[in-house]
Amino acid sequence: MNKDLYSEILKALVLAAEKFPAGNNDVSEEIKEDFETIIDECDISRWRVNVDGCTRGVGNILSDLDVSIKEGDRKKCVESIAMLRCAIADIASAFSNAMDSMEGLVVTIRDEK
Repeated sequence: MNKDLYSEILKALVLAAEKFPAGNNDVSEEIKEDFETIIDECDISRWRVNVDGCTRGVGNILSDLDVSIKEGDRKKCVESIAMLRCAIADIASAFSNAMDSMEGLVVTIRDEK
């Protein structure tokens, strides 16, 4: 993931919000929070989950999935895929939040008189 690119996008959006202020900093703050989340947390290799008191990363889960497939362990296979889906969902959620904030900025700038 190119964190520098997301940082540049954030900087440009903040400048746009400052250039065309709507008297409400909520949109700008939402954008900052959303992009900081993307920058800080959206590297899937850093995603972690607690499984039975043990912290597991994506690499561990992929290994579990591989073993479950080789051993024909349907339950473990389903659990592993479900955990990987959670990792993807967390990332998708962060991007979705950023898209919503950007839409708010577009509407604020467009509708400001």
